[in-house]
Amino acid sequence: RRTFRKVCNAGHNCRCPARSIQEQKRKGENKMNNRKPYKGERQKSNVPTPPRINSLFQSDGKSINPELLDSEAENWAVSICNNRELPNHQLRRFFGEFKQLQRRLGTDESRYPDKWPQVYPRIKMLKSQANYARNRKTSSITDNFYEFIVMLVDLSKSAEEFIAVCTFFEAVVGYSAGKVKDR
Repeated sequence: RRTFRKVCNAGHNCRCPARSIQEQKRKGENKMNNRKPYKGERQKSNVPTPPRINSLFQSDGKSINPELLDSEAENWAVSICNNRELPNHQLRRFFGEFKQLQRRLGTDESRYPDKWPQVYPRIKMLKSQANYARNRKTSSITDNFYEFIVMLVDLSKSAEEFIAVCTFFEAVVGYSAGKVKDR
């Protein structure tokens, strides 16, 4: 059994606990401030969330706003990826859900009124799926990505708006290449 000295000389090479604390203070280290987050622990995002999108279409109400697919999509891609914290599989998972619902809606615009009542509840369900993924013990989606999904679901009030939302999400996925976390 080893016993430690209570007083440590500055140049002395002992294993005194008091010395290690003194060395940490001298170096400016603090184990609690420099520690890595626990698995599943949520960190505050240092990337600001872009402003919410209020309108998907231009003033004519028929064509999608081209600025939405360019600078807005790039801003949202940077925000949701949050310095490579968002895993690629989560981004692809939610994008796949949106595209699957778009395929279920079909391409024939005359059939939208018939199919929209079956698709709309599934779109609303995406909010709860994002909330579940965010609040799991081992959460892997960022808060900005959750806000992004909620915004997209809130913008989808009609079949035409949902098609525009899917196009916008596709642009965001394109701009997020290289910004997401690899496995």
